Amino acid sequence: MVLPMPKAPSKPGSKPVSAPRPFEKGKKIPVRDLIRGAKRPVAIPGTGGQRMWPKQHQELVRRYLPYKQVGTELSEMEAKTILRKMRKKEGGGMPSRERRVLEQDFGLKGKY
Repeated sequence: MVLPMPKAPSKPGSKPVSAPRPFEKGKKIPVRDLIRGAKRPVAIPGTGGQRMWPKQHQELVRRYLPYKQVGTELSEMEAKTILRKMRKKEGGGMPSRERRVLEQDFGLKGKY
């Protein structure tokens, strides 16, 4: 009779670590940090691996966020408003590349 393989013992207290959400517990995000975080190429979700390069990513963030105001912070409600305006401008069609990238940056995909 063949016995099934026993499971490997799990480490006590090991839980999967989830990435922190940007607007966790009502915190605001400094716009300066979002612009600095845009200095990396990003894969655009839902496009089959197309990439947005750092210069394009920074231009996108600067176009939609109020970065010229001193001490500007972005709240979750403001981020949702930006995404709703983009969706309305698109006319209900497929989400644009820009909207997909901002949804990923804000951590708000489908939650607005």
